[in-house]
Amino acid sequence: MSAGEFVLVVIALLVVAVAGGDLGTGDRIGVAPLLAMAIGGQNAAVRQLKVFDLTTTVLTMTLTGMAADIRERDRFAVLRRLLAVGAMLVGALLGAWLVIEVGDAAALGLAAMLLAIVTASGSAASRSPAQWHRQPGTNAE
Repeated sequence: MSAGEFVLVVIALLVVAVAGGDLGTGDRIGVAPLLAMAIGGQNAAVRQLKVFDLTTTVLTMTLTGMAADIRERDRFAVLRRLLAVGAMLVGALLGAWLVIEVGDAAALGLAAMLLAIVTASGSAASRSPAQWHRQPGTNAE
């Protein structure tokens, strides 16, 4: 899934790089669907992997859940949600800074680089099944 997202972000990066610093309406219309499909794929992957509280496009759900967890005094869930919100905030701040201070291509370049790392890491990690994926009674090696 991350490989497809990577390809979409790289295509968007190439469109932005070719357009230069000034994106016209056509360029924006071309880039927006590419990035929307990339984020949609990321959201689908997060849902399929059942990664709690890291909904990439629904921050409100995480904050609402945090309020409920505070009321229930579930410290572990509150901490997990705080870390998720913090990760989203840091990413948003870094992305905004790059767009404003450096340019659109820099932000997309960083996104592409991070996706390349995730894709390579995921590919390497999935070559052999994790311990919890192995059938009971099979040898670990």
